Amino acid sequence: MSKLGKVGPYTLLERLGRGGMGEVYLAGSRRGERVALKVLHELAEDDSSRIRLEREVRALRRVESPYVARVLDADLDCARPYLVMEHIEGDTLLDRVRGEGPLDLALLVELAQGIAAALAIIHAAGVVHRDLKPANIIMGADGPVLIDFGIAQVIDATRLTMTGTFLGTPGYTAPEIFADEQVDSPADIHAWAATVAFAATGRPAFGRGTPEAQMYAVLNGQADLKGVPVALLPLVRAALNREPAKRPTAALLADRLSRLARVTGGPEAGVSSGAGALAAPVVEEEAARGRTTDDARPPAPRKAMGEDSRGSGPRPRP
Repeated sequence: MSKLGKVGPYTLLERLGRGGMGEVYLAGSRRGERVALKVLHELAEDDSSRIRLEREVRALRRVESPYVARVLDADLDCARPYLVMEHIEGDTLLDRVRGEGPLDLALLVELAQGIAAALAIIHAAGVVHRDLKPANIIMGADGPVLIDFGIAQVIDATRLTMTGTFLGTPGYTAPEIFADEQVDSPADIHAWAATVAFAATGRPAFGRGTPEAQMYAVLNGQADLKGVPVALLPLVRAALNREPAKRPTAALLADRLSRLARVTGGPEAGVSSGAGALAAPVVEEEAARGRTTDDARPPAPRKAMGEDSRGSGPRPRP
């Protein structure tokens, strides 16, 4: 019998992470399968935490994608509600960059394209992630996988608000969230740009200061993009536009990056002005024909996020 005990029919094997809302464990099913189990911890069993977990389940069940961890089981009515998801082997993007430094150009473009394709799929399903960041991306063997939809917003649902409380990570949060404006899929595009910039440079685009300092930098468009490859710079800048309507859609980014990936096939390819020019028309294209719909078919996932996807980091974050 595991020293950590059981939750429902699942045996807890190892604690992978802990946060204000709950804990995430590596667990075993009755059939011996390994899964990731998120359970509300005892001090977080208030109505808002239960509602957030319920929304996470609802959001994930609306999405079927190789870029998003699948829901396997859930019990939201028991004493300690829990969510069970597939266990994805691999480091988080945060851990990968901290341990090995910024990604090389070919892997960076692949990552950027995979995340954009993931966002195109969840946006088409009517879901906004709202907390996209390096810690919520697993570098899986078949491409990046998004985790932790704990503060996701299902577009046709009533917003969950908590007076005086901010849910999210300041340096990866869109300015319209801070400004209490309408929040929709473009908020994830802003977070995509900040995440890609971190993967390219190894540092947060909006600094490492206090949450207030990061919030100020976000609201005033003070992103540090030094070191972002010229091939990606036009797309990242467009995605950080202060006006949500002027940001490219996830589907457009995925399409542009899929074509860019064919140019950046090696560590030194794509750094020329030609590769940058391939990305540059995104702003003009958006202005000319309006924002494209997010139901465009994203490119199929490409294999391998690098040859060495080591470790077993937290799967859904608490």
